[in-house]
Amino acid sequence: MKKYIYSFAALLVLFLSACTNDDIEILQGNVTPIGNLTVSVSTQTVYDDFGMTDDVKSKFLSGNYNIGLFTFIYDGAGNLAASDSVYTQTFGKTSQEFKNIKEGEYTLITLEMLVDADHDYQSDNWVIVGKDKLSTLEIVNKNNAAYWYSAIGVATNKYRVEKHVNNSLDVTPKGIGSIIDTRMTNFDKSGYKLIALYTKNAPIGRYLNPILSGDERFHYDRYLEANVWMRRGYAYDETQLSSKESPTIYLIEEGRINYCFGAMKVDDNGNIINSFTAWPDQYSYITLADGNRYYGGFHYLGNNLCDADMFNTYQDYKKWYDRQLKLEDVSIIDILGNTTVRPPLSTMSLPNVCTTWGASVKTVQTSMAGLIDYSMVEGTDGKAVYVGNNAYEIAYLAGKSSAICYGFTSETSGLFETDILYSKSMFEKEAIINYLNENYQFVTSQDDIYMYMTQDYKTIVMFFPHPENENIWNIGFVDQSYIAQSPVLAKNKALMNKAMSLKKQ
Repeated sequence: MKKYIYSFAALLVLFLSACTNDDIEILQGNVTPIGNLTVSVSTQTVYDDFGMTDDVKSKFLSGNYNIGLFTFIYDGAGNLAASDSVYTQTFGKTSQEFKNIKEGEYTLITLEMLVDADHDYQSDNWVIVGKDKLSTLEIVNKNNAAYWYSAIGVATNKYRVEKHVNNSLDVTPKGIGSIIDTRMTNFDKSGYKLIALYTKNAPIGRYLNPILSGDERFHYDRYLEANVWMRRGYAYDETQLSSKESPTIYLIEEGRINYCFGAMKVDDNGNIINSFTAWPDQYSYITLADGNRYYGGFHYLGNNLCDADMFNTYQDYKKWYDRQLKLEDVSIIDILGNTTVRPPLSTMSLPNVCTTWGASVKTVQTSMAGLIDYSMVEGTDGKAVYVGNNAYEIAYLAGKSSAICYGFTSETSGLFETDILYSKSMFEKEAIINYLNENYQFVTSQDDIYMYMTQDYKTIVMFFPHPENENIWNIGFVDQSYIAQSPVLAKNKALMNKAMSLKKQ
């Protein structure tokens, strides 16, 4: 027995003598490995992302405004392990120090925004909420309107803190959301007092959890889902708007949004009348990408008419604006051959027309009800007019500069063709071609005639100058099953064989 005890004691001494100091420390369960972390944040990139000039950026750093840097460190379970905020009036790199951070993997979220030193270093537009959890961290808007100086930068980094060393991480916040230069021109000639950019709804906030993507990143007020138009930025004057207002608006959202411009007047008591007409229309949309700058144009044409559009580049906006300046005194020949004032131009789009092949005359008339001027209806209720070549037709005047014509196989049914006619002054050829290229499959072209197909190969789309009126563009949609009866293709024999070959496929 004594021999066994001596042998065990000898083995224990041998084991302990082989251990290092580090091994002994690990065996001590009451010691947690920790390290220090220095985060070096670059403040320049956010404003470069949005294309801000040095003069504009310098306005950030005057008086009581500072660049606020907020870093939140979350552990593997998504719980807040540490946070820090610093403020600077210098572009460049600013450091944040974190002491006694436990060894392990972390997610760091760094926010950059302009803050006001006179108001406890708070942002004019944003509040950071839900800081305790990565899943709830959110930047929330105090109000719907935000302007260029409210742009936000965000950086997300994964980092492992090692024990007993000075860890360091370089961080570069990138711009999120979009800046839109809204150039609202010629409104000093109008009776409007407020001109504004609107979007359908607006997110309350934006979640910063990096596992989220798409719409799930945005926090919407579900009580406002009923297609509410939200005013995002505006210009207003109690006496008269200037000839050119240019509010530069910041939107936190990304992706496709519905937008419009609106103009409002005041009542006899000087109060804003909260109703407006949407320009270009209530269905307009633009697709926004984080860190990009866009250009919105809103121009007063006279006689309470406006034109509006949104562009990806300033060059595209300038082309549009230069065209607006030529509109006010330009006369054109309209679809009926009369001289009239040129209507406002906008990005090419097509009206909602019926292309349900085989549909009845009554169905088409119902689909058009309330959408267009019925002053040029040639058919009676439920019937179409015979126009030759075994075809029947109903034609509508859709404003002074466009018309919509429907072709049928009988006076009551068999829709096989829909034609949209535009005055050439309504849209430029290039705009129509661009629209068709984006929405249909190009097939062939010959002698200023262009042929396309829909994705399902059931409809031929034709674009050409109207053969009987040199002032009109014709865009025709033809059912593949009735190619031989189509007046559109019959007047363009050069493409008939191509259409017939497509029919056989």
